[in-house]
Amino acid sequence: MLARMADDLLLALEAARSALDEKDHAAALRSLLEAWRASRSPRIADLVDRVSAVVAASHPFPKTKSVKERTAAVLAGLEKKDALELGAILAQPWPGKWQDAGPVLDAVCAQPADPRVAVALARLIDAAPYDTYRTDSFWHQVLRRLVLLGDARTIPILESARERPRSTYFRDIKVAIGGTIEKLRGRGDAPLSDPAVALVAAIESHFAGDVRRAVDKERGEAQLLAEVHAHPDDLALRQVYADYLVERGDPRGEHIALGLARREGRADATVLRKEAAIAKKHGAAWIGALDRVLAKDGRVFDCGFLREATLELVSKRDYRKPTALPEALRDPALSTVERLDFGSAASNPTLFVEILALPTLAHLTGLVGLESEAVATLGDLPPRPRVRAIDVGALGPPAQAVLLAGEALPNLVDLALEVGGELEWLLASPPARRLERLVVRSYEWPLGVVRDAVERHALPLRELVFTERRHLRSAWWWSFSRDDEGRFTRLTGRSAGPSSVPSSFDFERALQQVPDDSLTAFEVPDHDTCNWDSGDIARAERQLERFPRARIRVAWRRPPRLEAPAGRPVRVSLTGTGLAQGERLDAVLDVVRSPPFSLVLDAYAEGGRGHHAIEGPIPALAARVFEKRSPTTLHLYREGARETAHVALAPGGALVEVTSAVEDHREALGAHRAGVVALVNVAGDVQGGGVSFVGRRSHIPCRVLSHLDVLRHLNVFGPTWLELFPVPELRALVGREGLPELEVVTAARAALLVIGRHHEDVPDASQIVALERALAEILDRTYPAVRGYRLSEVVADRLGAWFAREGYVALDGDPIDRLLGNRVFRSEQRTGARRFECEFLHRLAETKLRISVGEEGGAGRYLQGPEGMDFAARDRASLEASFTTIERVLEQELPAWLEAPARGRRR
Repeated sequence: MLARMADDLLLALEAARSALDEKDHAAALRSLLEAWRASRSPRIADLVDRVSAVVAASHPFPKTKSVKERTAAVLAGLEKKDALELGAILAQPWPGKWQDAGPVLDAVCAQPADPRVAVALARLIDAAPYDTYRTDSFWHQVLRRLVLLGDARTIPILESARERPRSTYFRDIKVAIGGTIEKLRGRGDAPLSDPAVALVAAIESHFAGDVRRAVDKERGEAQLLAEVHAHPDDLALRQVYADYLVERGDPRGEHIALGLARREGRADATVLRKEAAIAKKHGAAWIGALDRVLAKDGRVFDCGFLREATLELVSKRDYRKPTALPEALRDPALSTVERLDFGSAASNPTLFVEILALPTLAHLTGLVGLESEAVATLGDLPPRPRVRAIDVGALGPPAQAVLLAGEALPNLVDLALEVGGELEWLLASPPARRLERLVVRSYEWPLGVVRDAVERHALPLRELVFTERRHLRSAWWWSFSRDDEGRFTRLTGRSAGPSSVPSSFDFERALQQVPDDSLTAFEVPDHDTCNWDSGDIARAERQLERFPRARIRVAWRRPPRLEAPAGRPVRVSLTGTGLAQGERLDAVLDVVRSPPFSLVLDAYAEGGRGHHAIEGPIPALAARVFEKRSPTTLHLYREGARETAHVALAPGGALVEVTSAVEDHREALGAHRAGVVALVNVAGDVQGGGVSFVGRRSHIPCRVLSHLDVLRHLNVFGPTWLELFPVPELRALVGREGLPELEVVTAARAALLVIGRHHEDVPDASQIVALERALAEILDRTYPAVRGYRLSEVVADRLGAWFAREGYVALDGDPIDRLLGNRVFRSEQRTGARRFECEFLHRLAETKLRISVGEEGGAGRYLQGPEGMDFAARDRASLEASFTTIERVLEQELPAWLEAPARGRRR
């Protein structure tokens, strides 16, 4: 049998050589595929790729107008199982959703054994476009096919894929990738015989000229590239490199030329768009191995090279801290980066120091995303005179001392940091006198206070900026600049993200802290979207009357076509399947089409994508959408309407956002309440939900029932929740101290909790606490009857003894937390874990206990059980089983787990 296989291999190779002699590339490709299947030789696989590239030119993929059309064309082509068309098909992008990619993967795996399929699947694993908790079966199918194909060339690609930052969902897949690599290495394919090697060499000679030209090009390009990396500030070297690349048709050369033109002021909008498009298409290829450790967002390319980037050493969905220095960071391509966001690496001081010491980062001028511990380490490192800007979080005393000493960053002129309102320690320091720009992040928005302090210290700042905390990703920056007299009286609101006007509440909050008659200019540049109505604009104009000397340029006025319709907007959300059921949908639609709602529905979209006219009955349309394997939300709305009014249906519930026709606040509340009662009555098995009026102020979530957000004006308690919050218990809250406006309305199998009388009312702090306390007391009374245990006692009863034995003391904590069973245990020892937090999470069907452990005041990690970090219980028996598991984890697994904190999750 082996002899016959060897003969088949030689015959196939001879046929391929003869076909290439006659320039019959199609026949050569078929013969080479036969030879590869008989040998699995990487050299023959490379020849398949070379010949396939020639064949693909004569068998192009058909042009399509949409992803849906392209996917259909790919499936149609794969069904033919034609080796001549396969190369062009495999070069097409995969669908955006893994559900749509499933049929494509099935068709690819059904192709005859082909090294091109192996490389395509390995590259798919490396790119990992589908990274969710539901994609395990998809990736396991890919890996099984790679093992069967046995192409050794996929091993380095898979190794790269295993090193890339992935989410927690991808951990098991990384283990499976490692197993696949070992299986591929262990295949032990027999080497080619001497006659076969001679034939392969003869075939390779057909491409010797191409190989030689590629080697020459690579050698010359590598020399020029090395010079640019060694001298990233020398634009003349980039011009020479651009000329070399342009002669060879390389788009990177064009990008360098466009960037140089922009720097010289010779670029218009068309040039800028073209420059951005080239970088978007080819940027990942330019940075090579760095693509694995840099976030996709935040990359800025300038003159063909990376200028700004963000480290992503672990996935955003993986809460572990990075611990090891990736080898990819030694890539010379990093040497052109001027501004680097250290991301999660800034939370590990040791790793931060290792990264900062890399020769490839010698030209950094900006350090972004630093934490207090990272800044403190700068005092032990050599000075970095090139660094002119840093962006840091809240600084502790050690980090403040390093910053104030000024020796670590002697040329710092641009500082962004988080503060709680106190900046005197910085403003009075010598380093502050070098600052040209100061960005203050604070919840308090101390615009006037800090501005006055800067002027009092006579600091030479050119710009003073205010925004919210970094992790909130605020889209707005309020910036003070100097007037002709040198005072900070010019205020500008700018968008750091999507182009939108700030909310009217943010606008008012900012100006409230600016003293009267202290502005000479106020500007809000033009933006694409605006959520202001005529009342918001009137309030803004009254605010600006406080500044008679100010030159006002505002761009928040809505064009007439965007004026808000008459009436009060309201958002109604309900959980439960009742609203999405076809037999009840007509009744639901009758409610939203009638007073107090009057919504016109003539268009729809699935999952927020697409736009189609509604044809036929809506229940039939909903049934068609929800019958899909992975149903998405069905949005129903009015075509061309500018106001946000729609119905969103999903198998688990619905959201209705409409506009009532009632102007009076009290009448509006009553009308909306009637509408919600009608919705609940027709929905049937609604579980819970609520209503929020769209006003100027945000609604503060309640910690007791955060997923219901009890601070909405109307909250629906469905049958499941009424077990824990019976109607008599809710009615007993009416008139209670601290809840003067509370009322309870009953509906079919549900109750409505009404806590507001005005569409802009937000309960004050005393009302919030009173409501939280009242609901916690109800839970404390009802749990023994419904679940068989009392939340306020169960943790102390079962875990208190263990914590006491190990030297932990239960803290008194908040009274509401004690009612809910949430307890904190603190150790008096200075070793190991110093703090445990036990928190009950209340859900509709069950209660979960989540335990986190960590240093006092520091980041914690969740305790992991067999089922994950939540220990679920539906009744007393399941709670006992959960505690048995918890005790075993604490006694058997916790010590080793504490010794390796990097493996835990961040809180």
